[in-house]
Amino acid sequence: MGDTLTRRIACPHCSAKLNLAAGTKAAKFRCSKCGQTGDVQAAFETASRTSDGPLNIRPDVLAGIGVTLAGVLVLAIGAAIGLHVVAFAGVVVTVSGVAFALNANKEPVVPLPLSTVPVPDAVRQQRLQEYLSADLASRPGGRIESVAPYSAVIVTGQKVNHILHLLISVLLCGLWLPVWLLIAVSGGERRRVLAVDQCGNVRSSYSGG
Repeated sequence: MGDTLTRRIACPHCSAKLNLAAGTKAAKFRCSKCGQTGDVQAAFETASRTSDGPLNIRPDVLAGIGVTLAGVLVLAIGAAIGLHVVAFAGVVVTVSGVAFALNANKEPVVPLPLSTVPVPDAVRQQRLQEYLSADLASRPGGRIESVAPYSAVIVTGQKVNHILHLLISVLLCGLWLPVWLLIAVSGGERRRVLAVDQCGNVRSSYSGG
């Protein structure tokens, strides 16, 4: 008797870890802990995002790495020429770049099986809602900005408080300017659009708005 391949998923309601057959053709599963039902496809996609696998490094992560290297270079130059102000600015930029790179969102790219069979509109809406619940449970800090029958917008991050950064820059005689620039360019809010197609497949994409 051959072994049945299983995948580790999380219940969107209670976050309990469950094993589900990878080749299942069922549309729903029932959690053995809380008894609630969940969407199989949404659970597989959520598990794929949180599992180990090849990572698609986002541009903001690369920006954080670049700023970190630039900060190290400025720090080295400041230390070499004996200018403590330049060295301190290098330390600030380095720390800011490392913090931003570590906090940036990294998503594994895993090819997912897509359905080619059209489903009723009610099923499409239900799958979007279940996917949305599972997605928010797996991404602390996310919030819903808008919801339509077949799409939703999720926002992460916070708006940049430019007035606060201006005051800090003035108090530190301009030393905070590199940090402010980094936050203004790479920080702030990020929007992700979830959309369900005619076959009930939920797709995720980042919005520039």
